[in-house]
This record gives sequence, C-alpha cells and structure tokens, in this order.
Amino acid sequence: MCTLARVQATVVPVGDIGCAVVPTDARFGQDAAQRLSRLLGRADVLLLTRREGQVEAERWRAGALADAPAPGLVLASLPDPVERLLLGELPGDAPGAVSTQGMSRLAAARTAVAGSPAEAAWTDRARRWERSMSLVVLALLAALVVLQLALTATGQGSPVILGVALAALGLFGVRELRRRRSS
Repeated sequence: MCTLARVQATVVPVGDIGCAVVPTDARFGQDAAQRLSRLLGRADVLLLTRREGQVEAERWRAGALADAPAPGLVLASLPDPVERLLLGELPGDAPGAVSTQGMSRLAAARTAVAGSPAEAAWTDRARRWERSMSLVVLALLAALVVLQLALTATGQGSPVILGVALAALGLFGVRELRRRRSS
C-alpha cells in the first residue's frame, strides 16, 4: 500500500492489527498518513509522532484528519512492536520489516500477497499453465521426430534435424518426468 501511495517507508508487521509504517523522513508523517488513509478509504490510519519525549496521536480516514485521540489511551493499547519503535528501535531491525525504498509496484503487489490464498491460487495457475505448455512442447517435438523419420525414410529428410529433434525430445521428456515425479 505504501508503494501504491508513493510513501517511502519501512513497514513492520504488528500482529493481527496490521502494520506500523515508519516513513523514511519523519517530516512527512502527516503526508504519509493522509496518502495511506486516502488509499485505504474507511480504514483508520493512526499517526503516532514522538517529539521531545512526548507522543502525539492523530487518526486519519479517507484522506482527512478524523480526530486526535488522547495519547495516553493510545499508548496503553499499543502492541509491543509499535511501542519499541516509539522508544527508538530502528524499523529495519524489527522482525518482518520491509522497506519500500526503490520497490516497484509489481514487487509491492507480490509482497502484499506473499503467503496468502491469492498467492497460492496464482502459483497453482502458473504450475498448471507450465504443465500444459510442457505437454504442448513435447507433442510438437514428437510430431517433428515423426515427420523427420518419414522424410528420412523417403530420402528427403535430414539426419541432423532428426538427431537434434530426438535429443531435444529425450532431454525435455526426461526433465518433464522428473518434474512430475517430484510434485
């Protein structure tokens, strides 16, 4: 989401509640909160800022500042990873942290679905497509071998093309058999 919103940050997973986003430049915290909340629509984005030992809290929704909850209430309900970040832990040192610095939109989409049912579905489709294409290539190679055998038998074919086609069919066929046995 940060990459889609053009927010340069380090994203740290925070249990079941979502993630903490630490902008690369803290001066752009409000801008990052506004962009992310606009992209997320009705979902709340909680911006926590630490200045001179004090924590300030802002809740953003649909690209606008919704309210400023009491920092004490927010701090009391913070999960450990967020609290550690507020106390000065570097976001890159947090478990599962991902930097959006230089990340393409495609890489962001891949990261977003990693380990999800959507990723499993795409992986399954890709495997089925690969198997189908392997069968098509094997069928074409077999047809080429048969054609070259027929042409060679009549004296018109090339033994070199026949040999190459047979070698390719053998190598590709063995590779496909190994792949099917391992899956």
